[in-house]
Amino acid sequence: MDSRGAKTSATSSLSSLGLNEQQMAAATCPDSDILVLAGAGTGKTKTIVARAISLLRSGVLPQRILLMTFTRRAAREMRHRIESVVGEEHSRITAGTFHHMCLLAMRRVPALFSLDSA
Repeated sequence: MDSRGAKTSATSSLSSLGLNEQQMAAATCPDSDILVLAGAGTGKTKTIVARAISLLRSGVLPQRILLMTFTRRAAREMRHRIESVVGEEHSRITAGTFHHMCLLAMRRVPALFSLDSA
């Protein structure tokens, strides 16, 4: 299937999420990395969830998707919403807070942060 067909398939599967035009554009953007910035109550979580679902449906492996947010509650909510649509088989998506992701990086490569390995 060509990339246009994949996008069409992903778009049709997102229609049940009730995205507006801007949210749909962000969710189906062909670029590999995106940053969603918007005010409170504008549907950022819904857009990010739709983006993850779109990526999964287009064949991106779950372990290649990273979702970062400011609160643990928001990270849990994103993971729950994704699993409710695509199932638990995609539970290898990494979702967490910015602080948690930084801590993981510091633990995995402490030398980059001038930390002792002990």
